[in-house]
Amino acid sequence: MRTPSGQLEDVGMADDRGEVRFVASEVGKHEFRAQFPGGPLVVVVHHVVARPKRWLYALILTPIGLLLVWWNLTKFQRQR
Repeated sequence: MRTPSGQLEDVGMADDRGEVRFVASEVGKHEFRAQFPGGPLVVVVHHVVARPKRWLYALILTPIGLLLVWWNLTKFQRQR
């Protein structure tokens, strides 16, 4: 496997189901190469993206949601 920084790493062999598992150490394009005996060289590119910061959404959207609930409740009480 070639990492986005250009280093070559060995990820081992596939298991009984033909899967190779790895944990990406960096964000970017990871290039997997497999040479089959007497066959072609197979190259697969896997893009790894950064995990979104969901706590930021929660920090912003939770007060907005609570404000909307309060606004709707006061609006409902005024109509009675």
